[in-house]
Amino acid sequence: MKNRCLIPKVCSAVGLLLSGAVFAQASSPIAAPLAAADCKPNYPMEAVRANAQGVTVLVFHVNEQGKPTGGEVLRKSGPSRAHGMLDRAALEALMHCPFKQRLDANGLPQAYDIEVPYTWRID
Repeated sequence: MKNRCLIPKVCSAVGLLLSGAVFAQASSPIAAPLAAADCKPNYPMEAVRANAQGVTVLVFHVNEQGKPTGGEVLRKSGPSRAHGMLDRAALEALMHCPFKQRLDANGLPQAYDIEVPYTWRID
């Protein structure tokens, strides 16, 4: 059983491939998690038993230092209780993930929001 993770620009920005999780190309060139290995959510056992799979789309509010200060689920991975477990697991794990700082035109760090899709798949 493996879960695959798609997070913006990590493969191209960091070149990271973890066992059990694939961090791949996405749309936003602005920011990417830096410590992706620390960000990988655990697949909840009940969700595995229920064969729950899908894509959780999250949005994170990132401060000037690149730390998430809040986050929420924009799109659930599915309708079941097991899918809700996947969504919560992704949000909780990725809230501890450091992001790159975003700089304004003057080179000063600024806060921003970023959407992050996380794909759950049982192999």
